[in-house]
Amino acid sequence: MPRVKSRCGSAVGAVGEENRLSGSPIVLLLWRHDHNIKNGRERPPKKVHLTVLIEQDEDGVFIVSVPTIAGCRSYGYTIDEAMKNITEAAGLCMEDSPPVSNGAFVGVRDLEINV
Repeated sequence: MPRVKSRCGSAVGAVGEENRLSGSPIVLLLWRHDHNIKNGRERPPKKVHLTVLIEQDEDGVFIVSVPTIAGCRSYGYTIDEAMKNITEAAGLCMEDSPPVSNGAFVGVRDLEINV
């Protein structure tokens, strides 16, 4: 199948059998827009800064999540492994939907209550 490059993406096309009504060939064209190409030049990927929450469960496993991306969670047996895993998960989650900010992260406080 021939590949055609343009300034902002690429297309793959194929000529199939003839259309029964018009007699002209059927052309299949699949388009892929490449967001990293502008004016024929490849741009470096855009960097996004995300807040990651890190917790540790009772078994010592580190649970990580990105609160601005719905359902973006992972884990690791070390903080480094958990951060590597959440980096991959966040990249995949952002392919489906961009992060939604509900405000800026302010901090964490310890609360003591009588029970």
